[in-house]
Amino acid sequence: MKETEAPSYKDLFVRAGRRMAKQVWDRVPSNWKLEAARLAINTTDYSNGNSTPEAQGKAEQDPEVLLQQKLSELRLVRDRLPETVVIIPDGNRREGKNLGISDEEAHDLGARMLYDSLRVFEEFTEVKNVILWAWSEDNETGRPNQKAGVFRVLTKNLRELTPDLHRKKARIKRAGRVGRLRTDIHGNPLPDGDALIQEIERSEGVTKDNDGVNIILAIDYGERYERRRYSEELKRCSIDPDFASDEELEAVQDRSREIPIPDLVVRTSGEKRLSRFPFSNAAELVFIDTNLPAIQPFQIAQALKEYTDRDRRGGR
Repeated sequence: MKETEAPSYKDLFVRAGRRMAKQVWDRVPSNWKLEAARLAINTTDYSNGNSTPEAQGKAEQDPEVLLQQKLSELRLVRDRLPETVVIIPDGNRREGKNLGISDEEAHDLGARMLYDSLRVFEEFTEVKNVILWAWSEDNETGRPNQKAGVFRVLTKNLRELTPDLHRKKARIKRAGRVGRLRTDIHGNPLPDGDALIQEIERSEGVTKDNDGVNIILAIDYGERYERRRYSEELKRCSIDPDFASDEELEAVQDRSREIPIPDLVVRTSGEKRLSRFPFSNAAELVFIDTNLPAIQPFQIAQALKEYTDRDRRGGR
């Protein structure tokens, strides 16, 4: 195999071993995978008792079967669904090491699996906003070569997936600073950042009149960014926070914040932390113990179901 060629699914399977079969399956393009799942389901009659207990057990673990089960449960509690969901996608590089692929390939695989999981929200108009934290402020101090690779993946997936989002009436928005997107972490010009900005603007323009779910891409976004916006709004309004009422300060924050207040924050990879995502102190938290490139739509649906099952008393 040439170094420039991506490893085949067979090569990945041999390298990772039998325990990695699920992750290899996750690398199959979504439309192939879902069609295969549908065919597998349709070829077994689970209602007439002819299938073996072992076969029925496998069917119960099929990701598509699990998804349909979770969607059926959510239809019964849709009035309790969150309005704004934040997804903190994590675990790309770790899964890439497991699969023996590059960081950029792992980010691309994670983006594809995350996009596949977004179909969970298509039916439930009660969820108005889905915020994807694609690049945090803290990422700016990370690996020098990581930024360009992540931005290339974002640009590629926006270009390829926006037409489908447009057909589904989704609206793409951006939150976060723009200036630093044009440079690497050392301040040098970053052509991949210019390409990303152009693709975001194009996607926003194409989908701006849609009335479906808002897909908000939080890029170079974080707590410091929102604090700066809040301070600038106080200054613009000539408000001294030491003498302002709580109502006035709340109104300032409502005007300055760039995202809706999250109701639910979901993080993949099993890491149980929020990394200071803004306005998440009152949100419900669900941590999925799966790296992003191995995520399945039913796990996002399960996170929504967990939210509906919780008793949110608001301090009462």
